[in-house]
Amino acid sequence: MNTLALASCGDPIVDAVRHKLRAPAEDDPICASVAHKLAERSKAGQLKYGTKLTRDDLSQRDWLIHAQEEALDLANYLEVLIQRANPWSTRFDEMQELALTMACELQVFIELNAQHIPSEEPKP
Repeated sequence: MNTLALASCGDPIVDAVRHKLRAPAEDDPICASVAHKLAERSKAGQLKYGTKLTRDDLSQRDWLIHAQEEALDLANYLEVLIQRANPWSTRFDEMQELALTMACELQVFIELNAQHIPSEEPKP
């Protein structure tokens, strides 16, 4: 088992996601690599923003909007690759379509659940 890739990154949210990769990471170097990258991204985010994903200053709607923005960024990055790539040797266009679909589905979810997704988290 690749224990280095599964060591805690210090953020319980990221550790929970990485835990889901535990079984595949034992036999799959790709999953182990993804688990390691999740930890590295978490550490970089903690250094850049000074907080972990367990922060409580964002509402559910804020998190959904952040997720949608990240999906849109992915679509933009893939567009760069599509325009630079040999279309017969890559499938970046399919990846971009998935990213755009994800962004659209998040928007539909946000709109359909607007009355159920608080703009602010209730204060105790």
